[in-house]
Amino acid sequence: MATNIGYERALRLAREELAGRDPALVAGNTGVPFENGEYVIPWLGRRIPLSEGAVDQQIIWHHYLCAQGPRQPRGRLIAYRQIPGAGIYNANFYKRSIQPMVRAFGGNLAGFLAAGQALGGEAVSHGDAAFTLHPLPYLPLTYVVWQGDDEMPANGNILFDESAIEWLCAEDLVVLAGLPVYEMLRMQNGPKTAAPAQTPLEKPEYFFRQEKTQGEDLDPGDPDDPGRSGGNP
Repeated sequence: MATNIGYERALRLAREELAGRDPALVAGNTGVPFENGEYVIPWLGRRIPLSEGAVDQQIIWHHYLCAQGPRQPRGRLIAYRQIPGAGIYNANFYKRSIQPMVRAFGGNLAGFLAAGQALGGEAVSHGDAAFTLHPLPYLPLTYVVWQGDDEMPANGNILFDESAIEWLCAEDLVVLAGLPVYEMLRMQNGPKTAAPAQTPLEKPEYFFRQEKTQGEDLDPGDPDDPGRSGGNP
């Protein structure tokens, strides 16, 4: 897990990058309004001033604001492992996001869908229960759970629109996908619920900068069936 110093450095660098951008252009590119001298993030049914988010939220939000991805989703869902550069972060993605989501909701599909609806999600047809959230205006995520049975344990996945790779790098997407999971757990278990545990990432410069790998082939896969594995390494 990144140290406090690492997070502070990452946030400082992100702030410096954003400070050099034209707020009107940033707002137009990202769908995030600039009001009274500050960006106001539309976040899971709330509006949060950029400076009032938790440190990990602020880092992700700054990176999103500095990106220039498409305003319309591509309409093709991909699993995390299909994202360029995702390989070394796959275990962390599973442990931070998939595992706690499945533990909490693998036997409670109604609660899963209710949590998604409370966060502004829209039910979709994947797995045994699924919904799509827009944690950031132009970056949808689809959360999927399969209920366990006598032959197979409960499992889940979080799927990304293919356009996600134009907004954030693989390491940022790990964190972005996990933040709504924490919100779901908090709704189910109470406000003192701890955030999903992060495991150490293999790159020491985690969060320090965005590195988008170009030209890598995406494994076409089937995001609805391979998702059954939940990205379990």
